[in-house]
Amino acid sequence: LIRDIHRSGNTIIVVTHEEDIARHCHRIIRLIDGQVASDETNAEAVRISEEEKVVKD
Repeated sequence: LIRDIHRSGNTIIVVTHEEDIARHCHRIIRLIDGQVASDETNAEAVRISEEEKVVKD
């Protein structure tokens, strides 16, 4: 449903704490304490997230 709405030319804003949901978005803006901490394309955000997981392991 969301992809169909987007294909029709509408912008959709999703607010989530779930990375699995965010992975479906084209752009990911992360907030920390109400301030923009990062503004990335999905590919950049996924790469950074994977790098953070490696560092934590």
